[in-house]
Amino acid sequence: MRIHAVQRVAAGASLLVVLGSCRQKPADAGAFRPLDVGSEVPAYIMPSLRGDTVRLGSPQPVTVLNVWATWCPSCREEMSTLDGVEKRFRKDGVRVVGVSVDRGASDRVRRYVAEQHLDFAIVHDPEGIVIDRFRIPAVPTTLVIDSSGVLRWEHTGNIADIVDQVDAEIEGLLSRTRAS
Repeated sequence: MRIHAVQRVAAGASLLVVLGSCRQKPADAGAFRPLDVGSEVPAYIMPSLRGDTVRLGSPQPVTVLNVWATWCPSCREEMSTLDGVEKRFRKDGVRVVGVSVDRGASDRVRRYVAEQHLDFAIVHDPEGIVIDRFRIPAVPTTLVIDSSGVLRWEHTGNIADIVDQVDAEIEGLLSRTRAS
């Protein structure tokens, strides 16, 4: 009986570790401050898993940037939502870019992308350069960046339940672009 209680406590502790694992602290937590909405995003250039080059900054198409990892349950849950955003706005020139911060070789990321049939650009950034440059507080984090390289919207956590906010931000950016 006592062994089962210890096993239950251990299982509960393991679950807390897994649920909390999507958090990732920056290297220098004391100096950390996320990018502000309205600020210019830093330049970021990395090869995608497809072999093309993904560039962030200015000037670029309206971009939904999602920083994620295969080990993060919330990240995996929102991948189909991001794929849907890409499909809805592709005709308008909007792009979705997922940057995996999984450590090590790209094999795990490539397998996951293939299994999920993800259609948007995926970058593997095992050194976490995107986390430092964009001051990402945790994964998943999603940013909407306008065509002049300005951060217009951000959210840390799964976007599946608030994808309407992402869509509204994109539609607003597209409307302003068409009007000018």
